[in-house]
Amino acid sequence: MHNSRKRERIYLKYMVKSPLLFYGYLGVFIGIFMIAALKLQLEERQAYEAEICGDKIEISCDSALNLWDDKIYLYVDRNQKVLRLDVEESEYRDGVMYILLSQSREDVSGRVTVEIISGKGTLLQKIFMKAGT
Repeated sequence: MHNSRKRERIYLKYMVKSPLLFYGYLGVFIGIFMIAALKLQLEERQAYEAEICGDKIEISCDSALNLWDDKIYLYVDRNQKVLRLDVEESEYRDGVMYILLSQSREDVSGRVTVEIISGKGTLLQKIFMKAGT
């Protein structure tokens, strides 16, 4: 009984009457969040509708796409299956971006969605600087 009264007094003294401990906890957790947000790298992806035939993907676009990485993600329905494929080479001609894959995919053909990695950024940039874009 005496021990619980002592804990109650300590709690009242440091948590209720003085907000210093609360602000200390808040500062520590904000600091941990900021450090994690600066260190965590995220890929920036752009999705395009494309036509796939064997080992070649054709994307109709206004200008050449910036392939930041040599990997692309391909899917018909994102909830079903997403394929991660390696790009051998790419070129832009007459309003169409041609991407040649390093391996042929006969199991996927026709209209698909292609996600291209266009860069990397930190979580902090994604939340505060590029929010909504």
